Amino acid sequence: MIKAKGGEVTFRGTRSNITAEAVTVLRALKEELSEEQYEMVIRLADKSEEQVKDEAERAREMLKKLLGL
Repeated sequence: MIKAKGGEVTFRGTRSNITAEAVTVLRALKEELSEEQYEMVIRLADKSEEQVKDEAERAREMLKKLLGL
């Protein structure tokens, strides 16, 4: 079982069951999101939490500059 709530993730069960659930979630995301959004999710999942925060901050700053704020 994979349970995610409030940024915390809990895994219970055998490795093969957890892997099967992860694949099911990824397939559902791939069907629901655009290809670009799905690829972004995969790229972000490969990064550390600190890298994601830094990237989000850079994006905010870029938006501020583009909007002239």
